Amino acid sequence: MREARARLPDAPILLGCARPRGPYGERLDKFAVELGFDGIAYPSQEARRRSLENGLRIESYPLCCSLITKLDGLQEVLESREAYDAVEVEAHGV
Repeated sequence: MREARARLPDAPILLGCARPRGPYGERLDKFAVELGFDGIAYPSQEARRRSLENGLRIESYPLCCSLITKLDGLQEVLESREAYDAVEVEAHGV
């Protein structure tokens, strides 16, 4: 995760829903927030709390996180770190 953010500092990086849950998953969510990931699908309560404490805005989208960078106009939002701080994705049918 750290290497992905270091190698792709300007690319939108999302932590998707296909990840472990429980204590390990909570650690992944925590690292995603700390490393400045642009979104977390189904974030843990701890990730939500840390995001808000860091002044990040949480937004929900009713679609798979693999699609949000494909929507017209959303790519520009993702590329603007000031306008887009954090995304919570609510995937349907996954």
